[in-house]
Amino acid sequence: MGVGRSVWESGLRLVDYLEGNHRESLKGARVLELGTGTGIVGISVATMGADVVMTDREEKLLGLVNRNVETNKDSLVRGGGTARTELMDWSNRARTTNIALTCGPFDYIIASDILYSSPSHGMLVETLWQCTSVDTTVLIAYPSRDLEWEVRCKGVDPVPPDERCHHKFAALTAERFRSEIVSYFPPSEPRRGNKGYSVYIMKLQLK
Repeated sequence: MGVGRSVWESGLRLVDYLEGNHRESLKGARVLELGTGTGIVGISVATMGADVVMTDREEKLLGLVNRNVETNKDSLVRGGGTARTELMDWSNRARTTNIALTCGPFDYIIASDILYSSPSHGMLVETLWQCTSVDTTVLIAYPSRDLEWEVRCKGVDPVPPDERCHHKFAALTAERFRSEIVSYFPPSEPRRGNKGYSVYIMKLQLK
């Protein structure tokens, strides 16, 4: 299950951002999470009162997420939201369309740490295109881990690979979406196995 079993800094920061800036608007909202991983972001958003569909491409990973949902069911009841899982592979256009039609329309699409592989960006953009409406807010959290590692360990300031990935992704979205960075979290003390990288929150909306 690889990286999907880890809780990454960008996911924790996305929860912080949503709780601080969108908590009221999340009550009763329909939310789609892409690349849910352990489910920590989607479950947290559901405890704020949202109805969340958490997706990933690995069936075994979704089994872990479902167990995490069950563990947190009392918090979900108190928060008034719901959380469920759906299998989604961005390369499967028919499956993505079915989720958009049967689970949407979505008020929010959220994701964290999904921009690390630029070859997947084209499929991601198409998935966003299929699942968004003019009323959908897309929020993606991503870390700047490579830049900070280079500066700390080598004393150099290169153009970091993950920043290049961000620019490539933004370029692919430019025809259909407006994008902006709406929040920045500076490096924190390492927590939960993470190394304390800074995190950016990107907002996308259809033009």
